[in-house]
Amino acid sequence: MAFNSGKFLLFFPCAVIVYFILPKKLKSIWLLACSYCFYMAWNPIYILLLMFSTFVTYMSGIVLDKQVKSGVQAKYRKMTVAASVVINLGMLAYYKYTGFAFEILNRFLTGIIYTEPLMGGVVPDIVLPVGISFFTFQALSYTIDVYRGEVDAEHNILTYALFVSFFPQLVAGPIERSRNLLVQVRNIGKKRLWDYEGIIRGLMLMLWGFFMKVVIADRLSAITDPVFNDQAAYGASMRILAISCFAIQIYCDFAGYSTIAIGAARVMGLNLMENFNTPFLARNVKDFWNRWHISMSSWFRDYLYFPLGGSRCSKKRYYFNLFITFLASGLWHGAAAKYIVWGALNGILQIVNRIWQPYWKRLLSSLRIKENGPVKYLEMIISFITFTLTLIVFRANSLKLAVEYALHIFTRPDYRQFITERTYRALASDRDMIINLIAIFILLVVGVIRKNKGKMIDEYLTGKNYPVRVAVMMFLLFFILLFGQYGEDVYTQPFVYFQF
Repeated sequence: MAFNSGKFLLFFPCAVIVYFILPKKLKSIWLLACSYCFYMAWNPIYILLLMFSTFVTYMSGIVLDKQVKSGVQAKYRKMTVAASVVINLGMLAYYKYTGFAFEILNRFLTGIIYTEPLMGGVVPDIVLPVGISFFTFQALSYTIDVYRGEVDAEHNILTYALFVSFFPQLVAGPIERSRNLLVQVRNIGKKRLWDYEGIIRGLMLMLWGFFMKVVIADRLSAITDPVFNDQAAYGASMRILAISCFAIQIYCDFAGYSTIAIGAARVMGLNLMENFNTPFLARNVKDFWNRWHISMSSWFRDYLYFPLGGSRCSKKRYYFNLFITFLASGLWHGAAAKYIVWGALNGILQIVNRIWQPYWKRLLSSLRIKENGPVKYLEMIISFITFTLTLIVFRANSLKLAVEYALHIFTRPDYRQFITERTYRALASDRDMIINLIAIFILLVVGVIRKNKGKMIDEYLTGKNYPVRVAVMMFLLFFILLFGQYGEDVYTQPFVYFQF
């Protein structure tokens, strides 16, 4: 059930109204029922996978709790954690990476051991359960946190099941931590959840999230998709336009989902972590990844990068840890060579950034250029361009096409034709381009406010008087209704990260 569907616009108000009407003791059970219904709207049978992951990690927490209280040796506690990790990652690997692994085996074994491809070269057709990468990581973080003593084991399986399956963030994050969401879920029956200001702020966030998705992301996809699906038909200028639009599209698509999820949770009195913090205003690639998909980046930092040794080791080992972490994050995104290469590229860029930064600061100092002067805007532009170029690998239909796409940009310029003939009109009219530019300008303004004031749009508007808040919300609503991409007769796209 996608947020930008008619089903959700009926489901959410009904779920919230009943949630506030029910007695406190029944609220958690109702939210759990809603969460399971939300997930089953996609494919009912796969609810069993969600329940299985929930049960395994729940029992792991119980066992770890008993082992700690009975003074069991650390090696046995590690075995419990390892069992939970292997089972959950094994389930994830089967559904997400079996086809990819089968393709690799065929390529290496055919002609070496076997004369013909295994099973005739037919890749097993395994449907990827929506959100599996998100809920397995969230459940695993609980097991590891209990092992580390950072959170108490949850003995109420219904409470724990709600933590794993809470519907606003179930299928595309943020990937929540038990230290935040589980603690709040435990207290649902103990605190006053009706908060008028919180409900209004939640609705503001949802409205902003819908603006990002249906006005910006879906409108830009009408430019990016045709170019990448038939890139041979387009010149360098259209390719630059398409990849630039895709950078903004994927941000607005994923950040839009996260913002809607955060807003929906806040309406119900629960606070989810922020998942994006103005990444396009970052000044380098290190800063960028501290602001982009924060819940995933911090997950790999806490549960992979730090256990590998982090930065408290030799430089070579430090760079190795960085590279492996980003390589794993690339593989997390999908079962394809392009995602692995994309992760590796970002890992290399992280290493280069750390090597280059001291020299860059010395250069600025020797030239007596202030770091917070105009140079910061140059750094932001370079950071955006760098990330955008890596997205060619991420978005292209194959590695071969990604290389061809990039080479065409630098070797076959047609910029004069793009300006004089306005070749973009083949995909978007002048009116559409103006609407897109206005929407992106609004996005930039909100981003600047977030960076300079340190406040998300809901918190910033809360400090304004009532007429200003109403005016902003009405403006966003009418902009969505007038220029948003929704319905059966327009070009719409599912949320990008549903496929991961």
